[in-house]
Formats: sequence, structure tokens, C-alpha cells
Amino acid sequence: MNNNISQLTLSDELEQQKLEQKLAEKVRSVKHKNIQAFSAYAPYALEFMDIMGEDALSIFCTSSGKANIVDYSTGQCWYGVDPELEICATTKSKLMQLPKISLTANKKISTPFIDYIKGTSFISPESFASMQGEKVNVDQSHIGLLVQFGMGIGYELEEIANRVNIDNWLIYEPSIDVFKASVEVFDWAAWLEARVQKGQQVYLQIGNNASSLVEDILHIQSETGINEAYINRHYHHPEMDSLYQYLTSALFSWQSLLDGQVSLVPFTDFCDVIPPLSTPIDLLDSDASSIQWMEAQQRFLFNLNTLGYYYPDIAEAFRNFVPQKWHLVLSKNKTWNLLHLERSAAFYGVNGKEEAYSDLQLFSQNPLKDDPLLDVNGGKLGYYKHYLKTNYLKSAIKEAGAERHIPSLPEKINGIILFGLGLGYQLENLVLDHDIKSLYLYESNFDFFYASLFIVDWSSMLQKLDKNNGRLYLNLGDDGSHAREDLTNKINNIGPYNIVSTYIYPVYHHPVIQQAIFDLKQEFKVIVSMGEYFEHAKYGISHMHGVFTSGSAHLVKRTPLEDYADLVDYPVFIVGNGPSLDASFEYIKQHRNQAIVISCGTALRSLYNYGIRPDFHAEIEQNKATYHWVSNAADRGFLKQITLLSVNGVHPDTADLFGRTMLMFKAGEASTRAYTTTVCSLEEFPELDYAYPTVSNLAVSILCALGMKNLYLFGVDLGFKDFTYHHSKQSDYYARKDGGEPSAERPSAFDLDYAQANGVIPVPGNFQERVYTKHEFRVSAKIIERVLASFEDVQCFNCSDGVSILGTIPMSPKDLDLDPQLSLPSDIVDHLVQTVCVSPERVVKLAQDFSLFFNIEHLKRDVEAHLSWVKEQCPKNIETLEALLFRQRELFQQTLVDKTSLFFFLFWGSMNYYSALLLKLASSSSHNEHYESRLKEAWELWAEYIEEVFLDFYQDPYAIDVTEVPNANFASNN
Repeated sequence: MNNNISQLTLSDELEQQKLEQKLAEKVRSVKHKNIQAFSAYAPYALEFMDIMGEDALSIFCTSSGKANIVDYSTGQCWYGVDPELEICATTKSKLMQLPKISLTANKKISTPFIDYIKGTSFISPESFASMQGEKVNVDQSHIGLLVQFGMGIGYELEEIANRVNIDNWLIYEPSIDVFKASVEVFDWAAWLEARVQKGQQVYLQIGNNASSLVEDILHIQSETGINEAYINRHYHHPEMDSLYQYLTSALFSWQSLLDGQVSLVPFTDFCDVIPPLSTPIDLLDSDASSIQWMEAQQRFLFNLNTLGYYYPDIAEAFRNFVPQKWHLVLSKNKTWNLLHLERSAAFYGVNGKEEAYSDLQLFSQNPLKDDPLLDVNGGKLGYYKHYLKTNYLKSAIKEAGAERHIPSLPEKINGIILFGLGLGYQLENLVLDHDIKSLYLYESNFDFFYASLFIVDWSSMLQKLDKNNGRLYLNLGDDGSHAREDLTNKINNIGPYNIVSTYIYPVYHHPVIQQAIFDLKQEFKVIVSMGEYFEHAKYGISHMHGVFTSGSAHLVKRTPLEDYADLVDYPVFIVGNGPSLDASFEYIKQHRNQAIVISCGTALRSLYNYGIRPDFHAEIEQNKATYHWVSNAADRGFLKQITLLSVNGVHPDTADLFGRTMLMFKAGEASTRAYTTTVCSLEEFPELDYAYPTVSNLAVSILCALGMKNLYLFGVDLGFKDFTYHHSKQSDYYARKDGGEPSAERPSAFDLDYAQANGVIPVPGNFQERVYTKHEFRVSAKIIERVLASFEDVQCFNCSDGVSILGTIPMSPKDLDLDPQLSLPSDIVDHLVQTVCVSPERVVKLAQDFSLFFNIEHLKRDVEAHLSWVKEQCPKNIETLEALLFRQRELFQQTLVDKTSLFFFLFWGSMNYYSALLLKLASSSSHNEHYESRLKEAWELWAEYIEEVFLDFYQDPYAIDVTEVPNANFASNN
């Protein structure tokens, strides 16, 4: 189940901050005392305080002012609002059934029996009990040795010590982060002092997953002579659970462990993943649960019959299905649950149905809390009419949302994506209580789906969806890895603006599912929020005209690889502006004549300062910001010796700074479609996929597309180890001294807190266990991985000390082994450009042909016709709005009959974006007295936008962007 930090903290930020400040004072005091205690009793433990853990765990303050543990890479929490109370409540019940093991060689092993609930393939509670080893009640007793698997935040140690007299404590805590969290919260000082006073021995094994258990127990045996031990598990861990399962099973043999005859396999399968803590449950015996099981079997047969009508293949696959890991069980309080047999872990807590409904209620109250539409304000492009108009509309949406006093999830749902199913409680509630048009369900765990057929009413759900013309897309066995491709294709077919009315609901937490959701949300953000709009399309076309007619533009054509096979094996250095560039520039400089060097974005300034001239410089942004950065990066003579590498739409002033420009059509751009569907074709000129979101992505993608086989990434960190060291110190992200030299000591010229401004995420590092990144960089790394997976012949060495990128080979510059005899031909860049590109003359001709093809009076005709239709309409509610948007989409497609007007290409992106915002407004405030007037005003705003941007365009169709970028380092460019 979900246990997210947003559910456990106050929505009032000021009140939450007060709680955090109060807790912080307590943490400082507790930590200080604990460090002193460890210095006296266990100084070796202090060594771990300076070690960076690899679990991304830390403490946070709950809404009740208590300390909890959170995985800050996912937001998943370990405990509830009051961890101490929660731990104390469960510890007593655990002590009453604590596993006991014999440390003698002659222990008799009992053989478990396998039995199933009659008429099912689910294990019976009696059979499960027979698989367990001996359990005893040690509450208020005395024992010789307790083996503790994990300590968590520490409170369980105190509760156990209060209830049981223990001579020897053998404590395993595999996570350094967890130990450090406990030092900040738990009163180790008092606990250790009490153990000393009572003459108890504590063996604290930090960073140890119990792999040394045999040796440790043998040592304790040699000191004490004990012949039995008691096992307590605080939390689940893939390796420790494997050992715990054996120790607590009926088949346990101490002699087998001593003889090394036991093979333990960690629980790392997708279906093995469980939250850190699970609630112990007592199972109802078969006789007492017979009626409930009979009802469940009848429900299964009824569901299977209905499933066979709609999904015959699925019904047949599950008719005689046998669960692999998770079994349906009934607890003594007569609530259903799922039990992982090997890990003895329950999926739900005490009452799974209530927990599921509670989680759904929390989701329903704020289903779009990280909506990409409302978070984008344009930044330096905020003066564009697109952002001025849409920001006004976004304010209306937020205002309308604030006025709502009913759950945010509407009764009628256009689309909802469920990642995970469990027993299906949330799904059943959603389908039966809402009118859903499109429901997408991803559940990788077949055991869960099979169990749900016994519990929830699939028959009623499927029949209701069918009756209301709804559609269920059932994706079983898919962990969400294919969701991005599947869903974007489906949603694009019905209109990209429908994304805003499509909700994403993770039914339970799973790291693979979380990644799939992240990837999907980023893709949705690209489609809608970062998609095109009129100004982008307009400048794409006008910038193409300016660059194409310059006489120095080379456009990549489709060229057989054999025409330049002699070039593709040469090394290519792709140089980003990450911090590690400062440690690798010497290698780049030393081997400059052995590789093609490409600088990416702001790395140009750094390379210039280091005395390295690249062969190519890559830029991806369309606006004039690139001109300001580049013109201040190096002198004009230096720049004129470099070839600009970019895509159509690059600013003509930027292109003019370089000796020549090498371009590719960028996939998905309106300007690309405008050209390739009129004056040229994709059969001659390929388009480049995945040229976003960073310049490094452009460079990697274009080089892979060209067939270059040996890529080396330098300074492509896409992350950082130090929040104050986020780019090369030789770049313009840091202020220069008065003499013009960069200063690493002085603050950034932007005067910003980089970490605070961008947000940070801990991720695996290329050379380090963990580094930090931001969302844009994380997406960038994933895109590079996707590109490299598509080009198996490409060998890519990641020489950057940043994030780990799958598909690359981590390699420190000092370990690279370039052939010392290798030397680039002096004309290699000229040869490459001239071979894979058409001539500048051909490019000029393309621009001229396009100018002759485009008829601005035809555009005026189409704009006026569409404006007339828009002004005649007045949506009253979401139903009429959806109908209007569908009709508007049809009208746009009809304009493609006459492509000379460019109406479709120029306005299609804005239409989708405005449609998305209009849908959001229509679904956010229907119970408000201002609802109709707001919707009418928003619709009129769309008409205003069309009218205003077209008027500007009509007056100067080839106007170029004039965005300014303030930076104290930049010289005046008047």
C-alpha cells in the first residue's frame, strides 16, 4: 500500500515548518548525547556517521511532530504519523510469538505438509503453520540471545528491553542511513547505559545484512555457552529476509548452516518487493472460514464467466491458475489479505478494505497535485503571448479549484490509469461510483489479479463499463515499462489535450512502478506542457528561413553508411558543462587531435578558457538566449573555426556566429512538418528523434543517427555531488573577477541557490554510489539510455563523474586506452559534413521554394473562418465543451486540404494546449456560481489569442525571437 510523505505531513506549510523546527531542536540534542555515548561504549559505530549511505533514507517530521523515516528518492515512508506508538503496539504481539531456534546439532526437523483451501489453489492456514518453526511467548521473561534483524528508527529496541531481560543482543542493521536516522531520534545514550548497568552485551553490526551470523553466534557461544537463540525481524530486507525465512522455518538446521549446506537466494524478483514494514496477521483456520471461502469461490466462478465474455483469453489463462508467491488468506478478524509465503509478509494491514478506501479517498482529494500544466510559467519566455494568456487562465483554474468543497475526482472521468491492483478494492470503488470512459490497468503480478477474482465484483464492473460505453485496457504482466509508448499513442489518437483529464493512480508503492509513472508523467509533460504553441511554431519557421537562406547551412540527408564508412570508427568526444569537466579537460586537451570534439551548450565557455577548440558546437534552444551565451563565450575568430550542430529552428543570429551550420530536421516540430509535407520529404531528409531535453541529448542522438560508433562523454554529469558545484567552474554559471577571469570562490552570477531552485533527487552515480540530480537531468539520462538501446553498434564510454547511464561503459579518463598512433585526418570534419549533408545551395533553394509555396492570404482566410466559428460557440459545461473541442479538432484537420495556409502547422500546438486548460477549468468548478461565466471568459480568451498572435504574424511573418538573458558576466551586445 501507499504510505507517502504527502499523506503524513500538514498541508499548511507554515504549521508544518513550526513542527519541523521544534523537532530539529530535539534532534540536535539527542544526536549530541548519542555521539558522546557511542564514543564511550561503541566508538567503532561513529565511523558510519561520516559514510554516505546508499539507500536515500532520512528522517522527516510527521503531522504529529514525530520523527519518521522516508526514502526521499520516492517519498515512501516507513511508519505512520506516530512511529513510536505504532512500534510499541506491534512489538508486544511479536514478543508473544517470537521465533526460537536451537543451536544444537541434534535438533529434530519436522516436515511441513502441503494442503490447500478446498476447491482453490491457495495454501491452507494449517499448511502455512506447519511450515513455520517453533514460536514462544518471551514477554516478561529472560533469554540468553536475541538476534535482531534491523533496528529501524530504534524504538523497538527500547520496547523489547522494557519487556524482556536479554543477556546478549546481536543487532544487524544493513542500512547505514537507517542507523544514522536512529542516532538522530532514538535515545541510544540511555539505552546503552541501561545495557551496561544490567551487564548485558550488545553486538552492534552496522552495514551488515546478517551474512556473518554463523561466525557471530559461534563467537557468542564460545563466550556464553548458549544453545538457543530468539529471532526478531523489525523490517523487510531482500537479503536478510532470505536468512530469516530459513531460520524461522520448520526445516531449519543449525548443523546445515555450520556445514555450509544452505543456499540462500535474496528476494529480488518484481513480485517479491514489499514495503519495509508489514503488519503481522493471524489466520482464521479452515473450518471457521469455510463459509467465507465458499462465497469467494462462487464469486470467482461468476467473475470468470463474465471475464470469458469480454476477455476470453485472460479467463482461460486464469481458470486453473496456481499462485507463485502471494496467496489469498483470511485473517481472524475476517478480512481478506495477501500473504507472501516465503517472506511471511502481508500486503495489507489489519483491514485491507478500509486501508484501500482510505488511500483512494486521499487520492480523490488531490488527484492532480503535480499537474505539469499548472507548473510551467515560461521563464525567460514569459513575455510571449502564449504564456501571458495561459497564465491568466491557469490563475482562473487555481482559483476555481480553491473554491471547491467536494472531492476533486469528478463523477465522470474521461480517463484514469491504475498502476497496480492488489485485491482490487480501489478499482471496484472507482468503477462502480464513477462514470469512466477509458480505464487503463497495469498489474504485473498475476497472483494479485487471480486473487482479486475471488474478492471484488469484476462482473458488475465489466458490465457497467460496457453499458456506459466505457473501455477497460487490461495490461497484465506489464509492470508499466510499456505504458509510455502504449498510452501516448492511444491519447494522441483521441487528442493530446485529453491528457489533462486522464488521472494517474498508483494503487501501491513499487520502485519499478514509480519509475514507470515518472517516465509517463514526463512524457505527458512533453506532449502538453512542453509541446508546441504558436510562437514556437512561428519562430521555428522564421528561424529556418533565416538560417537556410544564409548560404552556410548544411542539411543532413539520407546517406548510405558505406559512403563514409571510413569515418564512423573515429572517437567522438561529447563535452558537457558538468563539474567533472574540470577534472577531465587535461585528457581532452592531450588527445584533442585523436577525436572529433563536440561542445554542448555552456561547455563552450569552459573549453575556451581551457584552450580547447571543438570541431562542433551543439545548441538546441530556439530563442536568442543561445546567442547571448555563445557570443560571450569566445571571440569571433575562435567561433568562426567551429561548425554549429543543431536542428531546424536554431536562432539565425546564433548560427551566424559560426563558420557554418549543420542541421537535422527535428521530429515532432511544426516547422519540420511544414517543410517535409510540402517542398521536400522525409524520404530524402531524415528527422531526429530524442533531441531533448538537454544539448547532450541532441549530440548523442544526432551522432548515433549518423552512425558514429565510438562516443565518449566528458562533463555530461547530469547531476552533481556538491550543491554549490553544479557546473564547470570555468563556465558562466560562476561570476568572473574584474579582469574577466572566472572565480570559483565568488558566488554565481545568477545569485541563486541551485539546489533549492531546481530540486534534487538522489540517484546512482557513474563512479560514486550516489549523486544528486534534478528532474530535467533525470529525464535526459533516461532519453540517452533509450537512444543507446536503439543503436546496438554504438559503444559509449561515460567518462563523467555524474549519474549512471545504462547502456554506457563507466570509464575514468585515466583508464581510457586510445590508440597512441591514432590521428584524425585534417579534413575529417569537412569530409563528414559534405558527405552526409546537401549543399548550402540546395538548402537555400528549399527556403525559396517554401516562401513561394506559403500564401499568407490563405492563412488569413483560414484564421478568419476559424475565429468566426469560435466566436459563435459558448460552452456551458464539460459535456458541451468536449463536443466543441472534438469538432474543433475536425476543423483543424480539414484545413490540411490546402497546406499553403500553414494554419494547421501554426495553431495545432496552441489548440491542444488551450483545449487542455479549458478541460481542466471545466472539470474543476462545476458547483460554483461563477462556473459558466468563467468557462465563457476562458473560451473568449482562446479567440483573443488567435486574433492577437495572427495580427503580429501577418505584419511580419519572418520576425525572429528577441529574448534577452540577464547575466552579470555578459558584455553589452548592442
